[in-house]
Amino acid sequence: MGIWSLNGLPISEKSKIKIKKGEVTKIRMSNLTMMHHPMHLHGHFFRVLNKNGERSPLKHTVNVPPMEEVTIEFYNEEYGDWFFHCHVLYHKVGGVSRIFSYETPRDERMKDYPVENLLDEVDQYFYWGAAKIGSNFREFELTASNIRNEFILNGEFDYDKMMKLNLVIIDI
Repeated sequence: MGIWSLNGLPISEKSKIKIKKGEVTKIRMSNLTMMHHPMHLHGHFFRVLNKNGERSPLKHTVNVPPMEEVTIEFYNEEYGDWFFHCHVLYHKVGGVSRIFSYETPRDERMKDYPVENLLDEVDQYFYWGAAKIGSNFREFELTASNIRNEFILNGEFDYDKMMKLNLVIIDI
């Protein structure tokens, strides 16, 4: 499916995660999809907690493989708002993103870039398709999805010229 979220909600429905300055934040990411999610936190380096303990790697982007879990931690020494998102563009815009917001005033230099602009970008439709062609068959699938809906049109043409069309509508 093309419906993406963090904690079950796309960014347009829950944009901010509150962060307390001066503490350590741990985030456990469980990927319940069959796709990789390279997760990136702007303005921060975080430690990827693994079997190496204190020698765990320091990164700003970590891949969360399909059906696996990754835990990161970072010290909260920043201020303002920071974007956390998947680096796969249609995942990011489709909902796998949040704003980490420290309990500090927003940077005045950001006044021309309100959070609402970011939220307006995420409710877009994405379109893609695929076709399979063989000596005795032809198949196609066209998909359009946004953060809450997915429309799939697929069809088959077989060797004796029969055609079958299906339309699937998924409303989350």
